[in-house]
Amino acid sequence: MLKMTMNIKLIYLIILVIGLIGWRIFFQIRSNFIPYSEVDYLGISEMLDIDSGIVAVLVPNKKYYRIGEIPDLDLILINRTDSVIYLPGSLDGSPDMTRLPYCDFEVLNRKVKRKRFIDANPNPLIKEDLVKLAPNECFNAFDKKTLVIKNYGYDSLINENVIDNSLNNYWSPFDFGHKRILWPGTYKVRVIYSTIPDSDIFAGWNIQGSFKQNENYIDSIPEIKIKSNIVTLRYSLF
Repeated sequence: MLKMTMNIKLIYLIILVIGLIGWRIFFQIRSNFIPYSEVDYLGISEMLDIDSGIVAVLVPNKKYYRIGEIPDLDLILINRTDSVIYLPGSLDGSPDMTRLPYCDFEVLNRKVKRKRFIDANPNPLIKEDLVKLAPNECFNAFDKKTLVIKNYGYDSLINENVIDNSLNNYWSPFDFGHKRILWPGTYKVRVIYSTIPDSDIFAGWNIQGSFKQNENYIDSIPEIKIKSNIVTLRYSLF
């Protein structure tokens, strides 16, 4: 009788594990096909309909995550002005707000502790970090890719041109996923993108962002502070 009881418990445990794995797979697949809710979709649509100024549209590529996982998001910056402008994407230090442009995540429905890391030596802004935007043009501030054609020549084992698609200096919101989402639950978030310096003091450091060391570029970057739409991210333990 004891052996039968243990076997039944083992069967229940196996069923529970299979059920949890199936639940995770189901929501992962569903998240890939339906990356945002109807409310999030309406928020994205409203931002896309804005016809003036510079617009920040936050687009989730999936909805369900495990704790510690980097959120798969695009931050689309759209030039709805009548002029040609230049904007940088998210650089090293931008998610921590230790250098311009700031790409700060605001969590609206939960208290999330900010863990700030001071990047005292960020990469300098270079001309290639700026994107030229004519009216109604846009780019993804979290993902800049550069196509480089490499010619290996006839003396190489590869005797043809090869296109190397590699990331170039734009940072995904990995700090947000690793340092600020620590508990399971639903997180309603938006991004605040800013090219306006502040004068915050943290641990004795003046972390005022500045483009001053790049005076040749500063005049081409508009001073803006804009908020994106709100999206919903769901985090679980597994």
